[in-house]
Amino acid sequence: MKKLLSFLMLAFVLVFYAQAQPTLTFSTFSTGYSKVIAIENCNDSRLFVVQQAGKIMICDSTGTKLTTPFLDITGICSNPSGVGDERGLLGLAFHPDYKNNGYFYLNYTAASGGATKIVRYSVNPNDSNLADPNSAEILLSISQPYSNHNGGTIRFGADGYLYIGMGDGGSGNDPGNRAQDKTQLLGKMLRINVDSVQAPLAYAIPPDNPFVGTANRGEIWSYGLRNPWKWSFDRIYNDLWIGDVGQNAWEEIDFEPYGTPGGRNYGWRCYEGMVTNNSVSQSGCPAFNTTAPPIFVFDHSTACSVTGGYIYRGAKNGSLYGYYVFTDYCDAIFRLLKRENDGTFTSYNLGQAAGSGDYVAFGEDYRGELYLADVGSNAIKKISTPDCLPTAAIISLQDTITVCSGAAFPVLSSIYHPENSYQWYKDGGVINGATAATFACSESGSYTVEVTNPSACTNLSDAVVVQQNIFPNVSFTGLDSVYCHLDSPSTLSGTPAGGTFSGNGVNGNTFEPQTVGTGSYVVTYTYINNNGCDTSVTQTTEVTICGGLMTKNPISSLQLFPNPNQGQFNLEYVATEASLLTLFITDITGKEVYSREIYSNSGNNTLTLNLTSLEKGFYMLKINNSKAQNNKAFVIY
Repeated sequence: MKKLLSFLMLAFVLVFYAQAQPTLTFSTFSTGYSKVIAIENCNDSRLFVVQQAGKIMICDSTGTKLTTPFLDITGICSNPSGVGDERGLLGLAFHPDYKNNGYFYLNYTAASGGATKIVRYSVNPNDSNLADPNSAEILLSISQPYSNHNGGTIRFGADGYLYIGMGDGGSGNDPGNRAQDKTQLLGKMLRINVDSVQAPLAYAIPPDNPFVGTANRGEIWSYGLRNPWKWSFDRIYNDLWIGDVGQNAWEEIDFEPYGTPGGRNYGWRCYEGMVTNNSVSQSGCPAFNTTAPPIFVFDHSTACSVTGGYIYRGAKNGSLYGYYVFTDYCDAIFRLLKRENDGTFTSYNLGQAAGSGDYVAFGEDYRGELYLADVGSNAIKKISTPDCLPTAAIISLQDTITVCSGAAFPVLSSIYHPENSYQWYKDGGVINGATAATFACSESGSYTVEVTNPSACTNLSDAVVVQQNIFPNVSFTGLDSVYCHLDSPSTLSGTPAGGTFSGNGVNGNTFEPQTVGTGSYVVTYTYINNNGCDTSVTQTTEVTICGGLMTKNPISSLQLFPNPNQGQFNLEYVATEASLLTLFITDITGKEVYSREIYSNSGNNTLTLNLTSLEKGFYMLKINNSKAQNNKAFVIY
């Protein structure tokens, strides 16, 4: 990180004048710190303030700083020698189950040797404001060839895995080409499972990491990063936002939507921002269009080191909701990015903030409100907007939610804060009693929520439409009830058209008796409509052995009646010759439940069957002679 500019500090409130909305204000929240490098929370009202030299301090919800450090590893981590020294205690992450297991994780450069250490500690079981300094367990050690570009931020993703941002190892222009070398951990975003051990490692590698089972390092999630100094996850939608510090021309913001497979190459050292890095050899570099380009870049006319921030998801500042807030260490210009509904990004340059300009880190409290570390004033600033506008937003990735037939209606959620009050509406009308931050709807309609804050300012959310899917009737034709195993394929036709057939013997839209053995088979037709709702219908068929040389029916005109009935059946058939036949009956599972031998005369044959001892259900009657088997389905009710 580089420092080019300095700014004067205002004593209490920092305000800058925006060229676009929203406008931001910065007010002093807590003071008395030294070289703050990160601000984190453990899902309660406290803020944990990480100081680069090795101390983690706590301030409460009022901004009061506790006098005793939560943890002090001074002397274990590097002691930064001065402005621009990028070593020291760089990152803190609390385990998702911290409330129960007390585990938290540090990222620091070691005082001895300068390697990056990822270390697990535990909280003091008797005092939640103190850590146990003797609980350290080193999970990962990564050698650093130079003193700069150490990355720093570590966070848990929604998948429960620990993500570790690693710089390229330092110097300039990545002289070892480490960011592109997938056998090394530098210049990468790493992803590990800290809840399991995969010897000889002190952790496990998630099986869906992109390079598992290859000659590359399995810990790598993505690569081609220069110095992902500050990055964060969207607390609601889990998207990844990375501020990657540039070389000498461009600073960049990278974006990875939640659910994106690993293996992205962000391009460094081959590319800086959107352009080729001509300071290094391009031998072996991938084509630019095969890399993941940044979503936003800004040049070094005044900037020098991007300070990645957060996407605002708090409850108090409705005009800021959904904007990604970030700045630069040198120019103190605050910038916003907004992801639009079509997936594109809109940027806003809000101008310089009055103050020191030494903004090295953003922070987020457990309710999603944002803070800023100002190294120049050794203070924590709280970020707000000047307008009296609570956040009114229904948390949904879709403006329209379709409820498929038979599925439960959704629970709609707004952004909660205990100071706010809530009122839900359906189709513009008040829903009586719906005054919580969540609402379980039970019918189709257009839903909004109105939020009121303690200052009596109100804000009405955009509408989310909930609609129940009315599914069309689904059926299919073309499947016979019985086949000889040498029969030609049958063409199947589904209604509505456009669905898919499945089951043994099914190939596209045909059933092929010759591809399956004798037996009973279920064929399914599934149709998915434009709303993503699906329904299925099934039919059962029987495949039998053909008699003689391709002779299918030496016994013909097989009739069983009345069908269905309560168990008294008449059996009629025509035999081509006199022979001894075996008659047996199977239930729907294929289990034989009745058998007898009968003698047939050549020509017409009649037989009475008393099957009242069988239970109600679906059955298959089968008659074998020396040449073939004939079948007839029937039902006892």
